[in-house]
Amino acid sequence: MSLFASIAIAAGLGVSAAAPAERPVRLVIERSDADVTIRVVGRSREAVHVTYTLETTNRSGGNRTRQRGSAELAGDRDTVLLTARLAQAAAREWEAALDVEWSGGSYEVRETAP
Repeated sequence: MSLFASIAIAAGLGVSAAAPAERPVRLVIERSDADVTIRVVGRSREAVHVTYTLETTNRSGGNRTRQRGSAELAGDRDTVLLTARLAQAAAREWEAALDVEWSGGSYEVRETAP
């Protein structure tokens, strides 16, 4: 089985926690015994254009994938921009790096398996 059991790109799906105003895009990680789900979630009170790159790596196997996108955020609601699911062994030894650019600057977010 490949590193990713599935990759879905969706817009407009609601999730709960709000992002800080100064960072309109964040990672939301959900872990289970079988897999890890990584979501790129956007939220902005004012209209803003963002571009993002999510790179995920399986540290034990060296597999890597990169997905890029852009979005117009507005409406003060969470929007799922991208969902990646890591299955089986990849769910135990992974790293995710999110790079974001927007009118307020740029930043990077990194998450790793515990």
